[in-house]
Amino acid sequence: MKKIEVKRHEAEERNAHWASLTPEEQLAHLDRLGLRAIKQREKIGIRLRGSDGTPTPSKKKKKK
Repeated sequence: MKKIEVKRHEAEERNAHWASLTPEEQLAHLDRLGLRAIKQREKIGIRLRGSDGTPTPSKKKKKK
């Protein structure tokens, strides 16, 4: 059995990695694993569309 500190550290790493993915990458990851994750997909959809239902523009880096 793993110690609580080890479990917490692993969870923090997983959460940080998930947060670093774009919404499109998160959806692709859920699809790849074959997970339904209905509520999670709704949350990701809201981030993609924005709170008013319109698509949010993708962030593009400016060239210097």
